[in-house]
Amino acid sequence: MLKKIGKAFLVGGCIGLAGEALIQLAGLFIKDPTMAMMAGILLFGIVAVGLIASGLYFKIAKLGEEGAAIPVCGLMLGAATGAAAARAAGKSKGQAFLAGFWGVIKVLGTGYVLALALGLLLR
Repeated sequence: MLKKIGKAFLVGGCIGLAGEALIQLAGLFIKDPTMAMMAGILLFGIVAVGLIASGLYFKIAKLGEEGAAIPVCGLMLGAATGAAAARAAGKSKGQAFLAGFWGVIKVLGTGYVLALALGLLLR
């Protein structure tokens, strides 16, 4: 069990470190810290899509299990798998994009509703 926790911690930590490195890299080119953070997160999403498309993310997820479930990667994985499933079902690229986008909207919408409900309850 400790080995499993250790692997999850290391994989999650490496993914988080890579994300922070991309934010810092964006900060070298963009002077506004808020915009640099947003650009870094966008870069992180692009890298996540590349990892998913290449199949490397699934190997990382198999190694680190829950440690690979960082939100940015999870959203990209949801979008990519939804789009891939739609394409495999014979849908057009536009329909596949909408299928992937809808999955992200469902996740974000659920998080927003839960945060709003919790905020109202704790008010």
